[in-house]
Amino acid sequence: MNADDQTPVQPSHEDLRADLQELKELLEKLFSLLSETPQPEQEQYLKGVTVPAPLPGIFYRAYKPDEPPFVEIGDHVENKSTICVIMIAKTVNDIPSTVSGTVSAIFVEDEEEIKEGQLLMLIKPDDENHPIVSIEVDDKGIPKILARKEDPEKIEEFIRSPHVGTIKKSAESESVWLIKIDDIIQPQQEIVTVEVLKHLLSIIYKGEKPVKIVELLVEENDIVHYGTPVARFKLIEENDNDQK
Repeated sequence: MNADDQTPVQPSHEDLRADLQELKELLEKLFSLLSETPQPEQEQYLKGVTVPAPLPGIFYRAYKPDEPPFVEIGDHVENKSTICVIMIAKTVNDIPSTVSGTVSAIFVEDEEEIKEGQLLMLIKPDDENHPIVSIEVDDKGIPKILARKEDPEKIEEFIRSPHVGTIKKSAESESVWLIKIDDIIQPQQEIVTVEVLKHLLSIIYKGEKPVKIVELLVEENDIVHYGTPVARFKLIEENDNDQK
């Protein structure tokens, strides 16, 4: 028989089944490799120390429009340094940083009207052990606090001035502070006094539970504004309350 007369050999059913089985095994290996391939990491949440607005008003990044902003993203700031101002009732209130660190986010625009408690900035503290929060920013650029650093012993807050005036140690004595570091403070306890137009007004701790004073952030005759931090405290265990 001539070669031209030969017809192609048709594969048997057994050969087809073997080929299909081999293809199936290859596909299974491929899917397995794809599932093991590291997926792109989800966008990391912003983390740091928040700067909330202590009062409503108009947010300004500088005293005057033709002056450079107090801070830009990436700038290093010192504790108590002015990072923005809020104007209310024609009064300009300096807003200080409560920590030394690097500005990692600014959430509001210059001359934007803001509400009390609105997040203004985020600062990455120099101290790695300083309490921080996680921030998620939605599609509209609105930040939301997700969670505190997972260590209740490190959760700290600030007692802020509700007045504009001059710090005085107490109404009764010019030489003795009402509180000192490591004191256990009870709800509604007086912390310091502020002289406003020759009147002495109290700054009160308005929390619901006793706390321990970690740091005093003001000195005698310091000028404070609305929201200026005057003391830093931390949550305490129940047995710590016996120390007071």
